[in-house]
Amino acid sequence: MYIPSDSFSMLTRIGPGLILCTGIALGAELLANWVPTMGGVSIAILLGMLWGNIQPVTANLEAGVSFAEKKLLSYSIVLMGFGLEWAQIKSLGNIAFLIIISAVVLTIGTSYLISKAFRLSPSLGLLLGVGNAICGSAAVVASAPLVTKDNDEVGISVSIVNLLGTLGIFILPALVKAGSFTEQTASLFVGGTLQAVGHVVAAGYAINSEVGELSLAIKMGRICLLIPALLVLAYFSTGSSKSKNTGSLLGLLPTYLYGFMLCTLILNSGYCSPEFVSLAKKASNVLLVISMSAIGTRIRIATLINCAPKALLVGAATFFCQIVFFYGVANLYE
Repeated sequence: MYIPSDSFSMLTRIGPGLILCTGIALGAELLANWVPTMGGVSIAILLGMLWGNIQPVTANLEAGVSFAEKKLLSYSIVLMGFGLEWAQIKSLGNIAFLIIISAVVLTIGTSYLISKAFRLSPSLGLLLGVGNAICGSAAVVASAPLVTKDNDEVGISVSIVNLLGTLGIFILPALVKAGSFTEQTASLFVGGTLQAVGHVVAAGYAINSEVGELSLAIKMGRICLLIPALLVLAYFSTGSSKSKNTGSLLGLLPTYLYGFMLCTLILNSGYCSPEFVSLAKKASNVLLVISMSAIGTRIRIATLINCAPKALLVGAATFFCQIVFFYGVANLYE
């Protein structure tokens, strides 16, 4: 069998790191049999974090870990589209979408006001607000050019948002299990609150697959609000006329969002066999656990501890307000 030299070169470059992440993922799935309440996804993050803090990712592993962290997660999310039936979204009702929009606006506004109360720079408050409200570090990076020129603020925001999201992976499922949530309200709670797609997926699937799928759909709705948020920030930012090009802002939508929607369309067309859908779901889960292993290796305990205390307090207060809002809404929604 002929293998093109470029493909062989790529395999040798990403192979070691990918093998590491796959090994961690296998270990996580085995442990999940002993700790079923956590699930393989959450355990993969913890094992990856343990590995990364004992033995940081070396140069020969970097390409493979990065591939698992970014590409495999994207592929996993795309395939998750085969698990989302429109009937599930309709079951939430139109009010759910109004709740999501209201929550995004309130979260950004709350973060901005709390940052002013703590005499934190307004730009850092906005970055923390956008990161908490929409899609984690991706939203921080996308909005940073419109908000600040201080790279330290960007780094602090990304670190804090990732820390809060990591904690939320374990806090929110515990709150769901302690409360009287239906699958729909649990999905609204998880999908409307957690920061990054990976956080939502990890927490949602830690509860069950149905909550994981619907939480992701709600999260995708939040991601779609990234464009309006960037347009508003571009409009109000000073000296950013170059950033007010709507076409360039539209390009900031993650590619996997389009793939996810395409797979959802294919599923709901009625032409997919149950066997194919089942295979796609299994493949999605395998890729998900491997990618979570990679993400875990990136989490540095020392870096999280050294985050600016005041900014961490603002971010945590904002996240707490999100949790209280959605916890209350989820209970009323029932």
